[in-house]
Amino acid sequence: MADNAGSLVPSKSTDNAGEVFSNDNDFDSYEADSGRDGESKTCKFCYGTESDGSEWLHPCKCSGSLMWVHANCFELWLTNAPPAQQIRCLMCNYSYKKRLVLLPPSEWRLPNVKISAFQCFEIALDFYSTTRLYKGFINTFSGKRQIVMQLAHILFYRMFILTSSRVEYYESLGRQLLKSVCHQTVANYGENEDDQAMFSMSKGFSREIEGLVRF
Repeated sequence: MADNAGSLVPSKSTDNAGEVFSNDNDFDSYEADSGRDGESKTCKFCYGTESDGSEWLHPCKCSGSLMWVHANCFELWLTNAPPAQQIRCLMCNYSYKKRLVLLPPSEWRLPNVKISAFQCFEIALDFYSTTRLYKGFINTFSGKRQIVMQLAHILFYRMFILTSSRVEYYESLGRQLLKSVCHQTVANYGENEDDQAMFSMSKGFSREIEGLVRF
């Protein structure tokens, strides 16, 4: 699933999903394990087997020992994984198919967003650079700025501001904000999603809204 996922790597604990991670950067040795398709499923995070009765996911193209994962282990891993690994598997480069289900208002909560002082500085710098770029377009169209200068500004913005890592960071931040009012699910690889909406409302949401209307 992840290529040496930083501090988030599988440990050999099978007690519960809250203990499936460790700071041991020893993921490569686990990849060499001889997982076998068609036999018992083994979670690549906690090493749990089918005997524990947990829900299983096959979220990407990976096979063998990397094919199966507990749904709760995968959800916990996505919560703590680096932004790039929350979007796609770094082993097979498959983008996860996610759905958002709107929670009932009674289950809404504050966003679980942790932003450091340095990240606040980066966000402020990105905002300032974006507004400068926008004003540059206005000045260019009004004839107050040369096109060559604006093109140079666009090139600088693309190389140093609008980088892939910053885009992934803001995508991750947006997902964390959505999780405060939505529940995210991941579809199994190969599952037909043509007739399945990527955003829907939970049954509890409908019941609570109906109760408010009656009241």
